Amino acid sequence: MIIGHQKQKEKLKMLLEKEEVPHAFLFSGPEKVGKKRTAIRFLKMANCTGEGKNKPCEKCQSCLEIEKEKHPDITQVIPEKGEIRMEQVEEAAKKVCYKCIKANLKGVVIDDAHLMNLYSQNAMLKILEEPPENTVFFLVTGYPHMLFSTVRSRLFELKFSAVSEEEIRKAVKDERTAFLSLGKPGVAFELAASKEKKEEAERMRREVKEVIKSDIGDRFLKAKEIVKKETVEDFLEYLLRLLQEKMKKEMRENRNTEKTRKALFHVQEALFLKAKTNINPQLVLEQIMLKI
Repeated sequence: MIIGHQKQKEKLKMLLEKEEVPHAFLFSGPEKVGKKRTAIRFLKMANCTGEGKNKPCEKCQSCLEIEKEKHPDITQVIPEKGEIRMEQVEEAAKKVCYKCIKANLKGVVIDDAHLMNLYSQNAMLKILEEPPENTVFFLVTGYPHMLFSTVRSRLFELKFSAVSEEEIRKAVKDERTAFLSLGKPGVAFELAASKEKKEEAERMRREVKEVIKSDIGDRFLKAKEIVKKETVEDFLEYLLRLLQEKMKKEMRENRNTEKTRKALFHVQEALFLKAKTNINPQLVLEQIMLKI
């Protein structure tokens, strides 16, 4: 199930119906909002053998094989030990350079594409310069700016964003879960499936509120505790959510949003540094504590 992203789904359907599918897409946007699932759905739709107009049917052999990652013409590339190596990219390209075994359209989905290293991005560039026939590549990432500009220029970009609480609530049938999901359907399903994770999310939100109200000494002590519990990214995500809510309120009341905007920028930057570099997490948090 893909929650939200109706415009993106309609665009992909139109490209398929008009037979104007580009040889490579860039799906960019936050993590766990449905980018990869949308790529998989497109490949199902292109190769569905089910009867009727509604595709993908999710029942035919092609749809089931793609879902189970067993389709011979569909390849998924995921990072290994924090990076995507040149050999992984070349192996994926090799698999789709031959004629289709079963598919109408072959596909390669590269998840967390920003983790392609220097050599794998160069390999990707060569492939995109002379793409295999009847094949579509999907580069899925939350950090498109980490890709070479020469790679990005050869991609058809579709941007994804957080999904509305209402759409998530309709899917998970729980208002509080939708609220705690941060606009990410993937997170919503994780919370809905685990009472412990939902309780932890509630605790984290309370902690963030307490930190915002506390003095700098207490904030630094809290930073040490968060690092020890290895919940830095969760803390930053919920801090981001609260700052977004604060800014919306300030805008509604015609108040100055400059301070909140700066804090939002610093939190977004911290999330990027924490997720994609080896920077000291306590240093990241302490810097944020000084700026919120």
